[in-house]
Amino acid sequence: MELSPGGSNSRSSPSEGPLCQTEKADKTFEQSVEQFLEEFEKTMKVAWGLADSTIVDRMRCANRLVDFLNGHPLKASYGDILDFLEKYPAQGMYKGVRVIYGRFFDTDLAEDVKIPKYGAKHVYIPDKSEIREVFENLDCLDVKTAYLMWATSGLRRGELLNLTPDNVDFDKRMLVPGKRNSTKNTWVTFCSDEAAEYLDKLERLPGKYRKDHYLRKLKKASDGSVTPQILRKWFAKEMRNLNVSGDHVDAFCGRLPQSVRG
Repeated sequence: MELSPGGSNSRSSPSEGPLCQTEKADKTFEQSVEQFLEEFEKTMKVAWGLADSTIVDRMRCANRLVDFLNGHPLKASYGDILDFLEKYPAQGMYKGVRVIYGRFFDTDLAEDVKIPKYGAKHVYIPDKSEIREVFENLDCLDVKTAYLMWATSGLRRGELLNLTPDNVDFDKRMLVPGKRNSTKNTWVTFCSDEAAEYLDKLERLPGKYRKDHYLRKLKKASDGSVTPQILRKWFAKEMRNLNVSGDHVDAFCGRLPQSVRG
């Protein structure tokens, strides 16, 4: 099995930040760091009514973030955010990052960042041989196909299992998740040649069973160490190892900044 990410070789609400409500993308990126810090603090005080102590904590995160990035937060990739949190693993930094990118800028960039209960928790990402071993342990064609597609497309669990034939260009191995809401738009990613071969064997898209069926099968095959979310993280790691830019990795994973959504 050539377990390579599919994309690597493929052919206004009160809670929203003011920038996302009033300015176009080019204006957002022209905004200075000082303006961001000023408007972020003002929004927390006036629009959100946060406590002074909370504002101090969030501003500490914002200042560290712009210093780390040496620029505006919206120029960061998902990989940059992870590097920042690796350097500053305090729980407050996690909360601050999610507020900045989620509530203030209304993007998906930090959606997969989970706030640790007791400091930063290291998430082990298996290597390719371990990913292969789990695949070989699976005993269901439907789950094997879903596994390959998760590992090589970067899709979330539900995004994959909710795909319909209208969301797939089988000749190009192209997947176009159809879910739309206020923070996610349709984007494009790809699966590997091997995943496409298993789709041909299955003769339909995976998703026949209840979602917990897939989790149970993965848990049994991996002793609980591999989940669709871990496969998504493995995909992003492999893409970075292939020198795919952070912005492209974010795009394949559906983490599109508000400024570049269609």
